[in-house]
Amino acid sequence: MRNRLVLLILSLILGALTGCDGDGDTAVDQTDGETLRIVTSFLPVHLLTIEVAGGLPGVEVEVIIDPAAGDPHNYQLTPGDRLKLERADLVIINGLDLEAFLDDALVELGEDVVIIEAAAGIEPLPNRQGPATEEHHDHEDEHDHGAINPHVWTSPAAAVRMVQSIRNALSRELPDAAGTLRANAEELITELELVFDRMQRAVERGDNRRIVTNHDAFPYLARDLGLEVAAVINSNPGAPLSAGEIAELVERLNAEGAAAIFVEPQYPEDAGRAVAAETGLPVYTLDPCATGEAEPGYFLEVQERNAAALERALAPGEAD
Repeated sequence: MRNRLVLLILSLILGALTGCDGDGDTAVDQTDGETLRIVTSFLPVHLLTIEVAGGLPGVEVEVIIDPAAGDPHNYQLTPGDRLKLERADLVIINGLDLEAFLDDALVELGEDVVIIEAAAGIEPLPNRQGPATEEHHDHEDEHDHGAINPHVWTSPAAAVRMVQSIRNALSRELPDAAGTLRANAEELITELELVFDRMQRAVERGDNRRIVTNHDAFPYLARDLGLEVAAVINSNPGAPLSAGEIAELVERLNAEGAAAIFVEPQYPEDAGRAVAAETGLPVYTLDPCATGEAEPGYFLEVQERNAAALERALAPGEAD
């Protein structure tokens, strides 16, 4: 009898300890005792989401595409991806037709999952083609977004709009945490605005606003900064350019001029370096953040590196 009483007391104590964790109470209050599961499509959207909601009690954020793989253009869902989506309460995507690989899966999920397009409300730009012509028609579908260019996140100014969309969506789902979400978002927005101001100063100090990009990843950055993308080296950066295509691009740039050529860390630099050798244009790196580290702070780190590259390219005598 005495042993039974001791066991009963122990069980009551353990039960009380399990249900009275301070942080756990917050999570329960926010999500009615359940974890809010957020699935993001790929690295840039994931990075912005974890800056706003990462570490919030009762919130779990997963990304579909491995940050080391990055490229959503040809991605195909795995069984593990589908499991993530089935468990999700909220799916956050870029939008602008970037995540075509998710279309069927999202339809199958129906109304059980809230879908948020972070780029909603941003005025879209059309895709443009590089010098690749008939020789690359067989490959263009490998890197095709359709008529709309989806690379909005490469502009810090556009990324601010995405952060606001993410914040608003999460605040609707987690009203008790709206204050924290707003504070996190404002901190990130302030940092993005500072790095964008740094980019703007570099443009204003320079005397040539024409740039060449590796592929069509930076039209929103160019639009927001008042730059002109004079040429895109390759509309399908995974396919090599022919000697004739390089010669055509060289002739154009020698005639029209540009400040610099920008290559990307995700793709081979051969074509860009070849064009630079023939034109005498300097080469710098702009990172579209398609691959990298899925950690807080990484998105801003990339933007800071991009700002430094623009300073060196556009105003080399005055760069910090």
